[in-house]
Amino acid sequence: MLPVNIPDAVKRFAQREFIGESLMWAHQPPAATAAKGGLVLWFFAVPWTAFALFWEGTAIHQFLNARKPGWGGLIMVLWGVPFVLIGLGMMSAPWWAWRQAKNSVWVLTNRRLTLLTAKGAAVSVRSVDPEDILQIERMEYPDGSGTLKLTYESTRDSDGDRKERSDTLNGVADARGVEAMIRALKNNKAR
Repeated sequence: MLPVNIPDAVKRFAQREFIGESLMWAHQPPAATAAKGGLVLWFFAVPWTAFALFWEGTAIHQFLNARKPGWGGLIMVLWGVPFVLIGLGMMSAPWWAWRQAKNSVWVLTNRRLTLLTAKGAAVSVRSVDPEDILQIERMEYPDGSGTLKLTYESTRDSDGDRKERSDTLNGVADARGVEAMIRALKNNKAR
């Protein structure tokens, strides 16, 4: 059964997407946790945006109060616009993360693990074949809830830095049980 508070578009799509598959587990990421992840960027964005707005305000003031406004003043005004927009974009990161979590649901069937995300009228589908999961890392709290990190690929780039392709499932009510279901599905597919 899908979570009740997911968007109707996702529910309707899921009914068509998983025909012939048995639903084993469904989970909507906690929006508050997703928003907290964006706070690190937000704290960086505050001084960035403040400086960009100060710069832009100063440039506009000088341009408007110049005796003969020239191209130099206009360039200074235009130069600051992208920095203000970038700052505002970074400051909205927690909201975008919250919104994406509210519009997403993880679904585990007897064949695959899928992330469905509503994007306007469309639904994004990202399926993971259990055989592609190389490692499962579980962080579990005393009440049994926790986080699962699924790693699909771990490589090193040309500088020797580690790169990995992974997903993190936050706020899982029964982290150990879900991990066991994913491992069982992975083992059944390997046979």
